[in-house]
Amino acid sequence: MNKLTLLPLVVVALSACGGEEATFSYSDSVVPADLSYSYPADGQQQVAPRAPFVARFSDPLAVVDGTSLSPVDLDAALQAVRDAIGSQVVWVRASDDAAVSFTVDLVDSDPDENIYRFDTFLLNTTQALQPATEYRVDLTAVETVKDQTRINGGDIVF
Repeated sequence: MNKLTLLPLVVVALSACGGEEATFSYSDSVVPADLSYSYPADGQQQVAPRAPFVARFSDPLAVVDGTSLSPVDLDAALQAVRDAIGSQVVWVRASDDAAVSFTVDLVDSDPDENIYRFDTFLLNTTQALQPATEYRVDLTAVETVKDQTRINGGDIVF
């Protein structure tokens, strides 16, 4: 087919796409606080033994206002958030439910230097994971500022 005869077809097809944007609005009671991203993803294979587990949620897990806190108080508040997340997450080897020891790092998603808004955290294992071994991370007890999280399928298994 000639290139010139294709040009009108392409123009017609592209003009049908339109340029309007769709917007959606949900009340807070309809949209649960969900896990929006994880690495490793559920069902992922061949994960590096030293790779951190990353979880990002649709709502903040915690918001810390550091404007009136001393550096010591701010450190204590951030440690309390880490401790809360660490106590809510269960990470085990799937074959025998042996606990995986980890530390929690927080990711601040707020550009304001005095307000800390954490919707993402990293779990770093204290020892390398075993190769060719399945692990399970249960995040169902993690709470956001709005509600307890809901995760499709429950656990993240990789």
